[in-house]
Amino acid sequence: MKFKTILVLFNVVLIFAFLSILLLPLIIIGSDFFFLFVSRNWYILLAFLIVIISINIYFAMKWKLFNLLEEEKWDALIDYLEEQIYQKGKMYRDFIKVLLNTYLITSRLESIRKLEVYLGEKKPGLINRYPLAFSVPYLLKSEPKEAEKFFGKLLSAGNLAEREWIKWNYAFALMQEKQFDIAREELLELYENGRKFIPFLLTLYFLNSYSRYDESIREKVERGKEKLLLEKNMKKLNREISSSSENMEALILSQIIEEAYNWLNERK
Repeated sequence: MKFKTILVLFNVVLIFAFLSILLLPLIIIGSDFFFLFVSRNWYILLAFLIVIISINIYFAMKWKLFNLLEEEKWDALIDYLEEQIYQKGKMYRDFIKVLLNTYLITSRLESIRKLEVYLGEKKPGLINRYPLAFSVPYLLKSEPKEAEKFFGKLLSAGNLAEREWIKWNYAFALMQEKQFDIAREELLELYENGRKFIPFLLTLYFLNSYSRYDESIREKVERGKEKLLLEKNMKKLNREISSSSENMEALILSQIIEEAYNWLNERK
């Protein structure tokens, strides 16, 4: 359904609801009590009217953005959002999110790095809000030292979204740098405190490489596998994997996730 059609229908529904609230008392109780009803409940009608006006103002302000998205004009959308962010300083969350997704669709990794640098100076909290998208260039490029610095800096933030994924990324970068002892400690911490199933599975998979030299880690890996193999947890893991199409990092790591999943089930 076209964006304009949705907006029209949305307005029709809201206006119909508003008129119903306004006119229904007139039909039911008559004109004598109608004005008394309105005088006592005017604030409800006013609030409803403000909601209708506010929603239309919002869509009017974002009209060009929604149209470009609907028509999938990615280059024009990038030009528009970059102008809004870099030139006009409008670092709104929805602008950043849409721009990041468009960069990913068009494989503009350097543009993601450029946006990261800009927001790091102007509004670093937005990097912490969308860390997985900003992680993509570091996962795809063979620059483990830079990745370690980036993920380590993210983890120092108190308001970081997707912390478990970023912690696993940090451990992964450390392993790429052959800092195996530090990586092991990060993985063990994630093992103890992790709640999301895919990062937990990947943590077990990587910890398994330490288990041949460490009996305590071997026991932890076995307990972790038994936990994941419980029917209720397997359902949750499968559900998380099936819905990972919305998670760009999970898509990038799909091969590793598949290997870890097969490893988990090999003795099931």
